[in-house]
Amino acid sequence: MFEKLLQVLLNAGWCPATECDKVLSQYKAFSLDVNTNHKAEFQEFVYSCRLDEFFGRYLSGKEEYAELWNIMKCLFTLSHGQAAVERGYSVNKDMLVENLQEKTLIAMRLVHDAMAGHTDEALPKDLKQHCRGARTRYEMYLEDQKKLREQTTKEKKRKELCQEIQKVKTKRQKVMTSAETMEKEAHEMAVMAEKKHDFTLLSKSNAYRKGVADKKEEVAALDKALKELQESVNKLKQ
Repeated sequence: MFEKLLQVLLNAGWCPATECDKVLSQYKAFSLDVNTNHKAEFQEFVYSCRLDEFFGRYLSGKEEYAELWNIMKCLFTLSHGQAAVERGYSVNKDMLVENLQEKTLIAMRLVHDAMAGHTDEALPKDLKQHCRGARTRYEMYLEDQKKLREQTTKEKKRKELCQEIQKVKTKRQKVMTSAETMEKEAHEMAVMAEKKHDFTLLSKSNAYRKGVADKKEEVAALDKALKELQESVNKLKQ
């Protein structure tokens, strides 16, 4: 099992090939030492304890286990239930600063993992040229983000205006229906008043006609509001 683990770490660049045999040898020696001298402590291990502190008692500061301890610390940075360990050793923690965006952190981790922690690697010419254009690409990225925010704001405003237009249209339709009903009733009352010579009905008919006039003024105001709202929507499309 430990050999497979070393192979994975080797492929990921976390463990140099020159150290694999030494780490494996130290692991076997440590396993023998634990089985001989510390078996009870490991069998009675409390799962709420920090793994790094527990293994550190037997590995940390001991030259004969130096490479093995480095590998163990790498393992402790992996995602698992030992959150306290991750806070102590996580590479992300060393990289995090206030307001660091997700894309920046991911880019930093990609570089760190690709270089496997080494700083003496020769950089290819095309990589150097690519880095020289980083500032320009960053400014282009910022401009794209600005345009995206502006577009999102416009789209939100346009949606709000369209909703308001629909509300005004619905209200206008109700007012128009009410005006048409009142106008019809006013006409019927006027005809009946003329037949019966009933001035009371004539008075009601005139009151309805005044109400119709008021409704038509309200419709005109709503039409004006609709026009202004539509103009605002058209400006956002430009």
